[in-house]
Amino acid sequence: MGRATKLLQYEQAQLDVFKDFGITLYQYLNASIEVATSSGAIWPTPFPMLQSLQDSVKSAGGKIINELVTLPTPGKADVQVVILADPDDHEICFVGDEGFRALSKVDESAEKELREQIKKDDSEKWY
Repeated sequence: MGRATKLLQYEQAQLDVFKDFGITLYQYLNASIEVATSSGAIWPTPFPMLQSLQDSVKSAGGKIINELVTLPTPGKADVQVVILADPDDHEICFVGDEGFRALSKVDESAEKELREQIKKDDSEKWY
């Protein structure tokens, strides 16, 4: 069974909105996106720009899947998210850059903690 393909298309006014925020989306004639397990893209954006990006896309007639919201992560940085869609409903998730970077940091102690827990619960015997 073949995979479905969709064209990524925007009206020029909608493309211009993204350019106002320093984002360039490229369109190619007769190009298609293979729809498989992937459902979208993540684009870190400075938090102060998220609300105005959402408002501009809405004004240009663009699709908004989820309006701007703050997602709490207890004990860690909160992250702000707005999810937009192209005319074919491909998702573009814009996340607050500050929270995204804080949550994306490598935890230097993670390996040590994992090893300690493996010894503690005796799961080494399964390896």
